[in-house]
Amino acid sequence: MWDRHTPPEETMRALDDEVRGREDSLCRHLGQARLSNAHAAEPTTRIDPATLTEHQRTVAASVQAVAGELGVTPAQVAIAWTRTWSPAIHPIIGARRPGQLLDNLGAADLDLTDEAVARLDSVSRLDLGFPMLGAL
Repeated sequence: MWDRHTPPEETMRALDDEVRGREDSLCRHLGQARLSNAHAAEPTTRIDPATLTEHQRTVAASVQAVAGELGVTPAQVAIAWTRTWSPAIHPIIGARRPGQLLDNLGAADLDLTDEAVARLDSVSRLDLGFPMLGAL
């Protein structure tokens, strides 16, 4: 999504930080907080579950539930869900190991049901307050 308040240089710096794996990367924290694959239950994650909000935990649990129902991984659901937002949105996937890359690529063949997308959209909706009531 385009953000008119963030200079393009700052956006590119954040993406470069992510690619280089900087620990303080804003992209890492934002992306994983919204779409992480079961990070609340995995002790090997780079995110401390204690730092997650209740909303983020609820979204992660819903992604896990949909993945369980479809017999796929939460990462595949998160990537496939991101692809449903707009034809102009292309998820940037990343992996440290070949198995993670193969898992992420499995999302290319995953079509979420309308019900699953509606469930995920509903649980992830943010209340922006006035004047943006109901904008997302």
